[in-house]
Amino acid sequence: KEFSRGGGESMAAILSQMDEDEAQQYLDQIQVEDIELYASIKQHYLTFNDLFSMPEYLMKDFWADPEIDPDVLAKSLRGFDEETINTIVSFLPKRKQAMFTPIDKPISKKDIRFARSQIVQMARAKVADGNMSMDEIFGQEELE
Repeated sequence: KEFSRGGGESMAAILSQMDEDEAQQYLDQIQVEDIELYASIKQHYLTFNDLFSMPEYLMKDFWADPEIDPDVLAKSLRGFDEETINTIVSFLPKRKQAMFTPIDKPISKKDIRFARSQIVQMARAKVADGNMSMDEIFGQEELE
């Protein structure tokens, strides 16, 4: 389908309100059918997994944010490998590192999705506030 109004930004807003797995299915389909629309959407759409591929300087700044609750972070990282978890925890302030306890017991997918969406919302707020940009997140900032 052609999107004549808003393009990628409108699609990103729609995808942001969907379950991340469902949104990813739509995004995968768009990538196959319309690479230009996909590129336009990715300029405005952020997923939880995107937060792991940020440049290191940005990861240090983002994950050290005092607003990140260690319990929410633990839920959001449920299901990730130990190396990924340790990397993210290493960016936390020392006090929060001590407070962080990985979750080994089963928890509902709904709780995991909600925790991840809270963290993604924090990242989107930082982008909206101008504290970081989507280009920075995706490592595409221009070097002069």
